[in-house]
Amino acid sequence: MKIKEVEKRVGIKSANIRYYEKVGLLNPGRNTNNGYRDYSEEDILQLERIKTLRLINIPTDDIKLLFEGGITMESTMNKRLEELDQSEKDIKEQREVCIHILKNKLALDQLEPSILEKHEDVWDERLKEVQKNDIDKHLLVKGCALMFGIAALLACAINANRYMIGMDPATIWILPKVGIFFFGYAFVLLMIESKKDLPFLYIGRSGSHWKAPGLGILSNSFSFAGLAIGLISSSILQFVLAYLISCAVICSVRTAFTYKHLYAK
Repeated sequence: MKIKEVEKRVGIKSANIRYYEKVGLLNPGRNTNNGYRDYSEEDILQLERIKTLRLINIPTDDIKLLFEGGITMESTMNKRLEELDQSEKDIKEQREVCIHILKNKLALDQLEPSILEKHEDVWDERLKEVQKNDIDKHLLVKGCALMFGIAALLACAINANRYMIGMDPATIWILPKVGIFFFGYAFVLLMIESKKDLPFLYIGRSGSHWKAPGLGILSNSFSFAGLAIGLISSSILQFVLAYLISCAVICSVRTAFTYKHLYAK
């Protein structure tokens, strides 16, 4: 049967079914006439099992191990029960704090860390979750978009002057060297931003922080890398390569430091 029919029978979207195939939970046959997926009744049963396990929040990695015989159903359920017990404990502690605040009619300015002193291990774990969730998850996307915009505008302007108007050879010679300098400066800013764990909006207001009033969003690693790319790119290939390498370096460094900050003891 086709994927649309499977979708209706099992109640799982086709995108989810294809994902389960991708991670190795499902392996449907192929129609010999057209090469399309041909799902069997066994595939339907497999999807029903996957659906049941996912609804009780069993990870797909564990489900795969279950299907392969790498772990038992008993060990999987025991592991999940331990997680649920911990969740119940966390919820209980949070509930007790909420009741304490209501019972004592505490105002906002009366909240103190002392109300969390009981079961500090629970709150330590909760704090780690808060730290992982309460971050700008789109920092790198916004930064790379800014870098691309600056690089594209500058590269277009320079190359338009170069090919349509004509540019002084001395100027053409100096541009890549200025670009290399900006790459170096961008890397210095990247290390500072990463070590201080500065979010994008903070970096966007960094004119005063970097003692460069008026520059604002143009004074961070993304923008200087964009300027560097625009200055050194004399062809589309150079532009694409420089942009991809810059994205890879900045994203790798920022991600590494972010994980270091989040998981530091």
